Amino acid sequence: MNFIKKIFENKTDDSVHDQFVRFSIGDYYPRAVLQVKSGATTKFKSGFEFGNDFIKFITENVKGDIEVSGKIFAKKDFDSALVKDKVKKKGFYVGTIKQTISTSNFSKFYKEIEQAYLLLNIKGKDFSLKIKQAPHNPRGKYKEDFCKFDIKGDLAKVATKEFLFDVESSFKQAIVKHRFLIDNVEVPKEFEKDLAMARLMARRIGKVIRELAIDDKESSKEAKFKA
Repeated sequence: MNFIKKIFENKTDDSVHDQFVRFSIGDYYPRAVLQVKSGATTKFKSGFEFGNDFIKFITENVKGDIEVSGKIFAKKDFDSALVKDKVKKKGFYVGTIKQTISTSNFSKFYKEIEQAYLLLNIKGKDFSLKIKQAPHNPRGKYKEDFCKFDIKGDLAKVATKEFLFDVESSFKQAIVKHRFLIDNVEVPKEFEKDLAMARLMARRIGKVIRELAIDDKESSKEAKFKA
């Protein structure tokens, strides 16, 4: 389940918390932008926030071998036989991966490192995922094409249901944008004197406004969250 769906189903967890670590009190828009065009190949285009969720979707729904290449940026050190040329750079442990691997083995790898930024290109039967190879700069211009995910066949139907969970009718094009309104930040007492840990462990409180444009029909909905 992707992090936006978790918020709207009131199922926030650590993966949702990780999405908000970079935010303080404020109004953030647009965020978690998702554009979907249906056809013989369903084309997903999104901001950086959905990168790990696209990869998680692959681990849960694809069988057989896949081609994986790209970079991993982790705040904590990690070890994996799949990752080469690991270096520490600007606060990140950065590793490179280029493998043809079974999805079952890749799923195990993902579970070990899912809190990192996985900037990976993945190709398999009926799908191709491309993610930009440098982390998103939160102070820079928001990139609505950070991830591109092309999918065919039944897998496209499953992906559409997952990421457009509240769209019931068929469509040609869907555009979804989110506004993050953060009203308060709660820091656990044990981390109040440690600024770095306070930032990582604090819970952001606010709401997400989800704006949908499905062909020529527009709507919006909102959900409160603490993550």
